[in-house]
Amino acid sequence: MCVVHAQEPELPNSVEPRIPDAWKEQPPEIKIDLKNLKFGPLGYRIESTDFEADPDRQVVVILEGTGRGFEIIEVRGKYSTEKKIEEWSIYYHDGSPLLAQLKKWNKISIAGEDLGESLSKVETFLADGGKFKIDGKDETKRILDMTAFAEKTQAESGPGE
Repeated sequence: MCVVHAQEPELPNSVEPRIPDAWKEQPPEIKIDLKNLKFGPLGYRIESTDFEADPDRQVVVILEGTGRGFEIIEVRGKYSTEKKIEEWSIYYHDGSPLLAQLKKWNKISIAGEDLGESLSKVETFLADGGKFKIDGKDETKRILDMTAFAEKTQAESGPGE
């Protein structure tokens, strides 16, 4: 029978980790600037979704408000065909469209089996006076559809109580 005894190696130059003395006296100060963020007892964030109108069209509107009215923050849309998907995001600032982004995806399938999607195009559009100047007829139709749904949702939300 053989007995083996384990022994911890000595580390002559090892240093035990410790907290710096300055941190012991006063923890580091964290500053967060919230000047553009509005808090209030009646703050709301609403997501209104339109999936029922057309199974190949999905629109989500994000509204934010304080009970006196709601402002559109963002609109997202997804439009599908048999071979393509368009994903739209429209960002608002001070109640007006500011920027839109379009991502186009091609659906990949082999022998009728869906294998996923591949990103084929990304475009960004800047609004001029709250309006987008887009050359494509389908893209213009999508923007108009999404902004009309967003404005309708905002009007239906009305002022809170």
